[in-house]
This record gives sequence, C-alpha cells and structure tokens, in this order.
Amino acid sequence: MAEQKKKAKYFCEGCGSEVASNAKFCPKCGKFFAAVRCPNCGHIGTVRDFLHGCPSCHYAMSHEEIYGEPESKTLDGRKHKLSKKSKKMIKVAFRKHENAGFGDDVPGWLFIASIAVLIVICIIFFKRCTY
Repeated sequence: MAEQKKKAKYFCEGCGSEVASNAKFCPKCGKFFAAVRCPNCGHIGTVRDFLHGCPSCHYAMSHEEIYGEPESKTLDGRKHKLSKKSKKMIKVAFRKHENAGFGDDVPGWLFIASIAVLIVICIIFFKRCTY
C-alpha cells in the first residue's frame, strides 16, 4: 500500500477548529486564522514559525503544505530561469548604477538654477556693501 503524504493542518486561533488551508476567516467564529499544526508532532504555531520546518521536531514541510498554493509560479504555470545573457545584462545595469556619479541623481537645470541664484545673491550683497 502506498504511503499517504502528510499535509499541514490549519486551525483557528479563536475557537481552535480546523479550517481549510486557503480560508482567510474561520467558518465557525469568523476570526482571521493564522496557526499551523505540524503533521508530525502536533506543534501549533504561526506560519512564520514554520517557514523552515517545524520549530519543535524540524519536520520539513513544502511551500504548498504551508501556504496551500504552489511556490512562485508564473502566469503560464511554469517556472522560468534567467538565461546567461539576461543575467549578464542585469549585472551590467547594476554596475552602471553603482558607478553613477553625482550628475545622474540631480537634474542639470536644477544645478544651473542654483548657481544662478547664488550669483545673483552675491551681486546684491556686494552692491549693498559698496554703498
């Protein structure tokens, strides 16, 4: 006989009743549920506690067992990997951004306008001092 795969069970924090893995609210008491029970040892905790397996017995559950949905699939339902060319383009873009100087963050017209205002203020100040 084939061994049946154990699945994570979800429980309401308010009333303790079991809820569906994709439910957002408890059907009995109406409260938001956020607890997970380990199928191996029965430890109950939040989803965050179970990110890397059961904190009590270290039983490793898959992403689908914890969240009730497949892990990061694209719209067409397949996982995609970046090609070497795409990875290289991303690295080049990051290098360009890291090597960018002062001029890339501040528009040129703002720099020129600031210098012009500073010159006008200096001219006004020096004309008043000569009187």
